[in-house]
Amino acid sequence: MKKIIISFALALFFIPAAFAGKWTNNIGAAFDFQLSLSNYSDDDVSDITQTGYGFHTTYIGLAENGFTAKFDLNAGLVLSDDVDIQDSDINAGVYTSYSFGAGYSFINKENFILGIAAVLCADFYDYSYSETETISGIEHQYENTLSTSIFSAGLDIYSRLSFTEHFGMYANLSGRYFVAGYTSLTQSDEYESGSSTSIQSYKSDETLFGNFLIEPSLGFMWTF
Repeated sequence: MKKIIISFALALFFIPAAFAGKWTNNIGAAFDFQLSLSNYSDDDVSDITQTGYGFHTTYIGLAENGFTAKFDLNAGLVLSDDVDIQDSDINAGVYTSYSFGAGYSFINKENFILGIAAVLCADFYDYSYSETETISGIEHQYENTLSTSIFSAGLDIYSRLSFTEHFGMYANLSGRYFVAGYTSLTQSDEYESGSSTSIQSYKSDETLFGNFLIEPSLGFMWTF
């Protein structure tokens, strides 16, 4: 799988430059909203719904014939009431996602582009919580971490409306299916035991499959 992904990435950036003629570069920055639903393989564990708010950055390479290469990086705050790590009804964490793909801009004008791209993505979610509690005169430092990694694939619909030769608005709508993933829960208890420090830890892993992610973004784009 790793070799396939590397080969695909190299094709995106070297083949178009060699065969597609004039190449236009577009760099965008946008506000990002994310809604995702994932399922555990264990039916006894509740599914996770998450909403994210952050930033979306993109590179779109556009050839004269409409061929398009696309790379995105998203990051921000993620919220969920299905995660039970922190001492609150709604838990807060961070998310990052990386995606790359190729597609076709069926409207390819100097001041306006509109197209669709097939993308492969890696999504990461992290929640953590720490607290200190004194029990029988001994101070305990508790650490809880929930980390989720998901591989997904889907489609991006993107558009750029230029106001000047180099500057314009940018919009993107991403819809992806979670192909596979896993989540890891780590809990630790650190405390002083005599003259030494003791650490008790617990870790559990669960496999994820399905469901989907929807991610609209809106912002600005620079063309050169």
